Amino acid sequence: SKQIANLAIEAAYQQHSAALMRFLTGILKNEAAAADALQWTFVQLLEKGHDVSVDSFKSWLYRVAFNAAMNQRRRIALENRSVEQIAIWRQRSGRDPSTDQQLRLVDNELQETLRIAIEQLPIAQQQIVIARIVHEKKFAEIAEELNLPLGTVLTRMRTALAKLKQLLNRELT
Repeated sequence: SKQIANLAIEAAYQQHSAALMRFLTGILKNEAAAADALQWTFVQLLEKGHDVSVDSFKSWLYRVAFNAAMNQRRRIALENRSVEQIAIWRQRSGRDPSTDQQLRLVDNELQETLRIAIEQLPIAQQQIVIARIVHEKKFAEIAEELNLPLGTVLTRMRTALAKLKQLLNRELT
């Protein structure tokens, strides 16, 4: 059942996470991006691992990790292009400080909207979202601090993000 699945994921994490982290760091050349890809890999295991046969488990895990690394690489490249485009746009437009001030006001409004949405989550989910997003902790650290199985932490985060998406969609439309 669910508890057995969480134990299996915990065991898989204990057995494979260090090697997967080395594998991902080798691909991405960035430890933070590798850690994100590792977390994504175990989220996939949580969501789809029940369909994987024992014989192909390790190869499945590495394939998912590799795909996660490629997604991270694409995301990082996209973010870098966006930052470059903003820099070029600022340079060309000779933006005045009042525009910067307006952007800061919009950013503050969005942060306040997000804070209010997070406060509407159950406490158990709030703890995990705040630890992950505000304090930038890894899921394994959060699980250890809260004395919870990794699978439980990942499930609560996924559920919290789904709720936040609903709340923010309502708020921002």
